[in-house]
Amino acid sequence: PRVHAAEGSRDVSALCCEALAYKYRVIRYNLCLQRQRFPQCVELYRELAAHEAKLDYSFNFLFMIAAVLHKKPTAAVLRRLSDAEVLRMVKAPLEFPGGVEFQSSRVQLQTCANVTYNEGKEQEPALRTFLPCARCRAVVYCGKDCQRKDWKAGHKEA
Repeated sequence: PRVHAAEGSRDVSALCCEALAYKYRVIRYNLCLQRQRFPQCVELYRELAAHEAKLDYSFNFLFMIAAVLHKKPTAAVLRRLSDAEVLRMVKAPLEFPGGVEFQSSRVQLQTCANVTYNEGKEQEPALRTFLPCARCRAVVYCGKDCQRKDWKAGHKEA
């Protein structure tokens, strides 16, 4: 029993150290960002986003992949990002007035625009699975049938 307790406490200690290391990296990242040391920010951003991906936690850094680059926020996508793409995410809060909150609709599940056919209840199961209207790009549809029916019902006039 004592051996198991010691092993459990080591696991807790490891998690605690990992959490502290993450917080330390966040502080370093913010400091580098304030001082505009962007190459260091890129490296720290990758580490922080990888930590979020490992924990299946998309709040701060992985969120920016969808908000800025319009890609799915996954570990695989993160690994494939170029330094230039990571730099775009690093600089986004500095370049856009009000940060990236204006793009929050891009990281929310969308509802099919054909309200006549599905009464507006069809919501996409995952981010960016519904396709936008090829003409206006302002609305999304759950499938080609829905888009055709909405087009005939009057969307083409909009």
